[in-house]
Amino acid sequence: MKDAKDLGKRIFAEQVNLLFKQYPVSALSGTLASVLFVSVLWRQAPSYLLVSWLAAQNIFLLMGGFISWRYFLASKNSRGSHLWYRLYLANISIVGLIWGFATFFSVFDVSDLLQTFIIIFVAGVAATALVVAIPVQTAYYIYLSLIISPMLIWTFLQPQTTLMWVGGLGV
Repeated sequence: MKDAKDLGKRIFAEQVNLLFKQYPVSALSGTLASVLFVSVLWRQAPSYLLVSWLAAQNIFLLMGGFISWRYFLASKNSRGSHLWYRLYLANISIVGLIWGFATFFSVFDVSDLLQTFIIIFVAGVAATALVVAIPVQTAYYIYLSLIISPMLIWTFLQPQTTLMWVGGLGV
């Protein structure tokens, strides 16, 4: 029984290790995606809101980088700790929520095409996170629910039938 418990701990520690190993690629792609997102919306939404959103997104991506850096500086014995996993979850939860709130840039007078772009872009960000967060499925499910929930709420509150269909496809 003890061997099975130790094996479970070692497996979890390796899964968390994979999350942190993949974080630099995730942070870089998140930064590039957020810059692309803001550049597409630059003339459609107030620039101060876009810059604030971009700054918040990148601050938390940098915080994740700092957590990752500290993780690799920690001794091998403490890396398997649930503390590192909780720190990772807290960080990606905030990043996911920030991406989810990107949907609210559609409240500005933008075309249906641009609203659809926003929804598809944010859904694409959620889908690509699967590659990074799959070592620990709970991390992915938390990220996914926080990125998709604001988008679905906003979409279903819209009177346009097209957006309701797009929101329904998101479910």
